[in-house]
Amino acid sequence: MKPSPRPEARRRLLLAGGAAALGVAALGLAPSARAAPGFGPLRLGMPQEAALRALGPAALPAALCEGVQGVLFDWPDTGLSASPVPAMAMFGGRPGAPATVSEIQANLSRPEGGLDRAAWQALVEAQLGTLRDRLGLPPEPGVVEEDAMGTARIWRFRPDGAEVALAARWMRRSGAGFTRLHWLAAGAKGVIEG
Repeated sequence: MKPSPRPEARRRLLLAGGAAALGVAALGLAPSARAAPGFGPLRLGMPQEAALRALGPAALPAALCEGVQGVLFDWPDTGLSASPVPAMAMFGGRPGAPATVSEIQANLSRPEGGLDRAAWQALVEAQLGTLRDRLGLPPEPGVVEEDAMGTARIWRFRPDGAEVALAARWMRRSGAGFTRLHWLAAGAKGVIEG
């Protein structure tokens, strides 16, 4: 049977262990420890090479404009949609610097229609709730447009180093819902308007 450690040594071990646990907890709560916003396995600021590896061998980038490349991918996200979500990531960067994920767009549209206004509102509220939980921020309501064709709304989230927008439109006649999510890194020039 091993002799028990002396009380002084035991107290030092407990203090060291407690300090280490507090340090780990503080790192987990620090804003810098929070993952950058993004979609699927991609995060804003992620190097292009790492992003393509995360998407798998079928991810093939193509030139878009002014040296920016993009890649299309579908990603399952049950928090936002019942079916895989079509998305596009853009890779931008400063001249001479490695390209990183500078922008992401995801399409949550229901073009087949059949949604009444209340069902569309419930769907968009659920998507906003998912984003609010993931980003840890409330949305800022933006533009509301009402016309004979339907209703359009935009909400914006402003996490550190990015802007995330959810733009939704409901068509009165068909009941189609068109929703687009857009992530843009701070300081990045957006390829997609909005």
